[in-house]
Amino acid sequence: MRKLTYTNPDSVSIVISDILYGTTSVTGLGVPGLEIQDKKAPFQDGSTHIDQLFEPREVVVEGTINKSALTDIYSHRRIMAKALNPKLGPGTLLYENDNGSWLLQNVTPIGPEFANRNNDGSQKWMTTFYCYDPYFKNPVETELNLSGVGTLSATNNGDVDCPVEILIVGPITNPKVINNTTGEYLQIIKTLAAGEYVLFYTGFGNKVVYVNSGEIPMIEFPVMGGGLNEGGEIFSEILQYNGMQYLSLTSTFFNLDTGVNELELIDAGANSGMTMNVKYRERFVGV
Repeated sequence: MRKLTYTNPDSVSIVISDILYGTTSVTGLGVPGLEIQDKKAPFQDGSTHIDQLFEPREVVVEGTINKSALTDIYSHRRIMAKALNPKLGPGTLLYENDNGSWLLQNVTPIGPEFANRNNDGSQKWMTTFYCYDPYFKNPVETELNLSGVGTLSATNNGDVDCPVEILIVGPITNPKVINNTTGEYLQIIKTLAAGEYVLFYTGFGNKVVYVNSGEIPMIEFPVMGGGLNEGGEIFSEILQYNGMQYLSLTSTFFNLDTGVNELELIDAGANSGMTMNVKYRERFVGV
């Protein structure tokens, strides 16, 4: 079984499967292209390694619309063209096979392209999904909860470290969450009353320090083009950084290492009733 489900920014989805669209080939599922970063000094043999970074991923899908009636072929072509409209911006791609399912975020479709009809009347097609974020992710977000100060274990079974979303709800004084596995921590210097909260997100290019009270915005990270809360209000860049003024200067927007991470919540006062919620998606380099 092999199936791809693309959902565009208008929440319109199309299921591309062996049965529905005669998928014949899917490429670009392995480890993506790599950019090697190094430096070289005069008279140096070889070079000095700095880092290696993944290039964007391209998933190329080919198939055949196995319909004999011309009206059916044109109908399927319109469905594909409408759902895969690249002018709508990046969407999400869910890939499923007999071994599991994985999510690709920040994906722009290129195509579909339709070839001339075959002698048997079938219609060949091809589309490319350009993935700005090359990582496959667990489609099910891991969520952990802690009541009161203390520790919890967050296990990252992915291939690489992953960003984390942390929500701390007061009452709490100068809330601090430490990743005891790495020694890094996030802290704001502020007393949160009951019902007040701070929301952290540590993703590259989408960092969040949001302090507020009342309704907690329902946000899917990473924020692409501005997330929406339950009230339909744009979660703007101004909002997502509104707590930066309270951030400890020695804080680090840490990721979760692969394996077990011990996260500890610390209160600088003598409060009770605080809670911490942790969410993350494991990331994989290929399937």
